Amino acid sequence: MKLRLLFYLLPVTAILLTSCKQEDLTPSWVTIESVSLQTDEVSEGDNTHAITDLWVFKNNEALGVWEVGSTFPVLGEGSSNFIFRAGIKKNGIAASRTQYPFYEQFTIDLDLVKGDTFVVTPVFTYKEGAEFAMLEDFEDSGIDFTATTDSDTSIQFIYDATDPDIVEYGEKCGGIFLTTVDSFFRAETDLEMPIPVGQTYLEVDYMNDHHLDMGFISHLSTGETEDQGTQFRISAQDQAAPTWKKIYIELTNYVGFFLNQVSSDIYFATFLAENFTEGNIYIDNIKVVHF
Repeated sequence: MKLRLLFYLLPVTAILLTSCKQEDLTPSWVTIESVSLQTDEVSEGDNTHAITDLWVFKNNEALGVWEVGSTFPVLGEGSSNFIFRAGIKKNGIAASRTQYPFYEQFTIDLDLVKGDTFVVTPVFTYKEGAEFAMLEDFEDSGIDFTATTDSDTSIQFIYDATDPDIVEYGEKCGGIFLTTVDSFFRAETDLEMPIPVGQTYLEVDYMNDHHLDMGFISHLSTGETEDQGTQFRISAQDQAAPTWKKIYIELTNYVGFFLNQVSSDIYFATFLAENFTEGNIYIDNIKVVHF
């Protein structure tokens, strides 16, 4: 009886062992080596960017959000379609990482092999429907910002020919200089940008040892102008070692604040901080982008 039971259990055990055999889960690996932005400089401005993260999809299945420079595992073999969507820190806040709505997604097909590593370098472009209400790269003879009557100083051109250690992009950038005499700065655009209510961002490249405030001005259908006041502050960097950075400031709420708003302007302002005798702020590649 025991012998018969043993022979009965042997094939059953074999079936169970076969069914429990683990599937080979050896992944392929994808490395996001670097990213870049490709632009038409005339219509879209310079190709500076601050893309920090990528939303990744394989055959329309989400694989998570990965920082530039990351290597991540991917299950499966053979030809697969990958989509990468560019992510930024909205308003410069690390906790507000989001897909930038104006960059087109990057797609690539990879022939996956288990254990192999595939290096990708996504190249992004602006979406076809993106509109640029403002492009200020300081390369022309004039500047879109005019100092207000109460401002002690104005934006000055800084030339690569004379200050190559300062100018990072093109031949010129803008400079704002504060002293104990010229201690307050404010300059506004006079473009009356007709920005439709919808997603709108301000892009700014900057290097600063003093804070820089951004304000928003609304022009209404009644002919009145409403100053919405300072809405965002770019914090000062370490005075001993400032570097060029880029920020994406969302303007969507300000564009739609007044129902009868027909156009908009922005301004920058700052003042000399206490216990300082001077302040230096450099700005470049200012864009207002919307759909």
